[in-house]
Amino acid sequence: MTTGYEVDPEALLAAARLIGATVGAVDPAALSGVALGEEAAGHPGVSAAVAEFCATWGEAAKVLAQRATSAGETLTGAASVYETTDGDVRHSVLLLGA
Repeated sequence: MTTGYEVDPEALLAAARLIGATVGAVDPAALSGVALGEEAAGHPGVSAAVAEFCATWGEAAKVLAQRATSAGETLTGAASVYETTDGDVRHSVLLLGA
């Protein structure tokens, strides 16, 4: 039989803050200015491949940022639920003891 577990809401909030800071550092448009003309690339296929890579990178960075933001919001929500539940239980115990 399990005796229980503990959750540290502050640890959840700290993780959410770290995720937020990381997401803020991701710039989906970071490679948007990278463009190689056919002459600079030396071959039309290279120029097209670089353009496709940059576009794909930008879209992937947006998806990653959205998912990370969602994870941070979920952690913040979980911390709130744990804090509220702990407060409610603490209050109930005090009422029972009164």
